[in-house]
Amino acid sequence: MVLDSSLLGKLWWKIPPMGFSKLNVDGSLHSSDGSMGSGGVLRSSTGAWIWGFSGFHGTGNVVHAELLALRIGLLHVWDTGFRRIHYETDSLEVIHLLQNNPSLLDAGSLLLLDEIRELLRRPWEVYGQRSRNRDVIKYANEHRESIGQEEEENDRGKEQRRGLTDYRETPKNYRRKG
Repeated sequence: MVLDSSLLGKLWWKIPPMGFSKLNVDGSLHSSDGSMGSGGVLRSSTGAWIWGFSGFHGTGNVVHAELLALRIGLLHVWDTGFRRIHYETDSLEVIHLLQNNPSLLDAGSLLLLDEIRELLRRPWEVYGQRSRNRDVIKYANEHRESIGQEEEENDRGKEQRRGLTDYRETPKNYRRKG
């Protein structure tokens, strides 16, 4: 799928600079039990779907979930060979943490922050910003809410690995909101 350029101004998602791919990530937290999920979508500079992921990460806090989503997304982008990336997260706190020295983070979140900073120092062109990740939120929530539910059949292009679901093709229920 390639986006019609006449629609781009009407969508939340904005195209990255030519030659860059765009990674949108989001973490989610269920307020009643503290269960965390994450999701991410990578698209080309034309808006074409490249891959996506979703995962469940046990219990924690919202900042930890957002950091996990970003680390997983950046690692997957690196591992698949993309070297010109624009990433977006809807977490202003994550953007601030990446730019400043945090003082009130738990040890696990501090470790994740250090790992993300190490990833960002690798030899690639990568920059990030805050955005509204409306498309990604459903994958983070979907995976967190599916705990304990058995899938009767895997969608085509979907693969389970390391507790994550990779979407190598656009999922059947994927609908872009504009």
